[in-house]
Amino acid sequence: MKKHQPENPNNSNREEKNSHGSKNKEQQSNDKKLEQLIHKADKDSALKAELILHPEKILEENGIHFPKNVKLKAFENTRSEYHLVIPEENLEKKYQVKQLSEQSSLNDIYYFIITEWQNNGPKKEELRKNPLKVLQSFGVKTPKNMKLHIHENTKEQFYFVIPKELEQELDELELRHVAGGKGHHHSHKRHLR
Repeated sequence: MKKHQPENPNNSNREEKNSHGSKNKEQQSNDKKLEQLIHKADKDSALKAELILHPEKILEENGIHFPKNVKLKAFENTRSEYHLVIPEENLEKKYQVKQLSEQSSLNDIYYFIITEWQNNGPKKEELRKNPLKVLQSFGVKTPKNMKLHIHENTKEQFYFVIPKELEQELDELELRHVAGGKGHHHSHKRHLR
């Protein structure tokens, strides 16, 4: 698997919108704080361990607020396990990917999984059972011992991913997407390796 977590084009259930459809200032602040906390945890193994074990406590201590009814779960990507989060909100049409090829970028792979999942596409059940097999059926090369887990955010559950330690070079935009933030597609080619 490549070093970077793909962009997350939508924020999950935490997103509160005003009457014009944009995030409110408190939510924007929460998103930024979560990005910063994930970046800090990526460099601090003790903080990373605490964030994985006690996400509610650590986020609250860092001024990141979720409704009390929302359960939080953090995952860490490793060389052998990779986690993708399906946002609660539907993927915008312009990001939807219906086919993959051997040359697909990691972003395309992520968008394909989201598209199939949210549209109840023909590959959704296969993705649920064996996501790597689905990707391989499109010619995407995947490591032999890799496990790929797909998590779906809901109104009651928010998942977020801490990148591998090797992902130190994440730029600010990519870090926002690792945190579960809203962003836009870019064309870096990244294949599962």
